[in-house]
Amino acid sequence: MLFNTKKTKTTIVLLLSFSVPFFLVFSANAIDEGSWVTKAPMPSQLGGSVRAGVVNGKIYVMGNSVNFEYDPSMDVWVEKTSMPTSRDSFGLAFYQNKIYVIGGSQWTQEDGVIYFCTNEVYDPLTNTWENKEPMPTNRTGLWGSTNAVNGKIHIIVDDIHDIYTIATDSWTTGTPMPIPQASSRFSSTVFENKIYILGTDATQVYDSESETWSLGAISPIGAYQTSACATTGVMALKRIYLFGGEEILFQSTNITQVYDPINDTWTLGAPMLTARTGPDCAVVNDAIYVLGGMSGRLAYELVNEQYLPIGYIPEFPSWVTILPLLITVIVILIIYKQRLHAISSA
Repeated sequence: MLFNTKKTKTTIVLLLSFSVPFFLVFSANAIDEGSWVTKAPMPSQLGGSVRAGVVNGKIYVMGNSVNFEYDPSMDVWVEKTSMPTSRDSFGLAFYQNKIYVIGGSQWTQEDGVIYFCTNEVYDPLTNTWENKEPMPTNRTGLWGSTNAVNGKIHIIVDDIHDIYTIATDSWTTGTPMPIPQASSRFSSTVFENKIYILGTDATQVYDSESETWSLGAISPIGAYQTSACATTGVMALKRIYLFGGEEILFQSTNITQVYDPINDTWTLGAPMLTARTGPDCAVVNDAIYVLGGMSGRLAYELVNEQYLPIGYIPEFPSWVTILPLLITVIVILIIYKQRLHAISSA
């Protein structure tokens, strides 16, 4: 017989019995849906309106002229090469490991408000900036209206739809959204290669392949100056998240709204720890980081809060992934030893 001793059978059963509940318990305890954790705050130099982009698991947060890298795995901030053109209210998009900063404005005592058509790209690998073809028109208030899809950056606001093609370094125009929205009235994100404009009055969806628009369910709470981002479905359910904003002027909310684009339905998630207007959010391995924003009239926050979204399952530590292999090897060795013993005894 393969297992010719009661002791061998007992050992194998114990190993298997230990491994199965271990992983069930580990998985159950690892999932903490809708939870918030405070992380290392943004450096004081980032006090103001900021935008964030993700490259290779690092978050790059920019505002005015400063540029900082945040490493979620280490919870540390490192200053990087500043933006060549100091400004705020710019649009930011990231594509193929580079970050594009477009447009914006700056106030000076001498000249008042200066508007920009500047298009600058940051390469985190070399920590350098490069100038690209400017926008056809100076624009500001682009914080929630800029997204990259399939090699093109779309700037969609009011009745404007400017498209920057990265490969050819050129600009064209696209079909504007059917229900025009001012920049303060919506935020946007990309979900499955479609751009979702999540406004106080409408949810509008742009399909860049067919160059067509459609409408979705309107968010239950019509806050403005919100921040939107999407999870990928790898470590959390595929959803779009809408954070913060204002329902009443200068009264920030901590609301988390959750949109399921597949079923076209909205629910509410766990509220943010800090109520904020106009933050930005970034997604790393389906964990969401909500950064900055205002908590009242021009009271800028340096807050950095991590949100583990609905259905979130964290990566197992390396020793956990090795354990089943180790148990399998032990069982095989026991079986092999018993077979050798059986052959030698024959």
